[in-house]
Amino acid sequence: MKTITIVLLVLVLCGTCMSAPARGGDDGPGISGAREFKDLVVMWRVWKNGDQLAVTGGIRAVGSQPIRNLELRTRHLSVTGEELGRATFAFFPTVVQPGSFLHQGLSLPVPPGKKPARLEFVYAYYHEDDEAEVLPTFEGFEVDLTDVK
Repeated sequence: MKTITIVLLVLVLCGTCMSAPARGGDDGPGISGAREFKDLVVMWRVWKNGDQLAVTGGIRAVGSQPIRNLELRTRHLSVTGEELGRATFAFFPTVVQPGSFLHQGLSLPVPPGKKPARLEFVYAYYHEDDEAEVLPTFEGFEVDLTDVK
């Protein structure tokens, strides 16, 4: 009987901890999505966390050859196009094999009194066999932040 009581107590506690819809400090559920490019599939989530935008997600390398020096460059802009801030996230390892999944995460401070309207994502990388003089490959898109709570 004592064992059953302990097991039930553990199950109740696990259920209580797992049912939280958002982490402490989140101001809302945010928005998420995915984009597919020739060499990458990008999954992302953006939400407001106090006076910052939090960006998480990851990439999956789907091309036929390894890529290297992968970076995520972001800018968040006001409705008038004013740049409110930018950040860069460098992925590790520096050489990403086809089929690999890498996580990303960064915080973007929002200046007091400003409201971000859109977020630019730009992924820059080289193919493993690119020469030193070759410009990186750029893949990018914008996210409308109107629905970010």
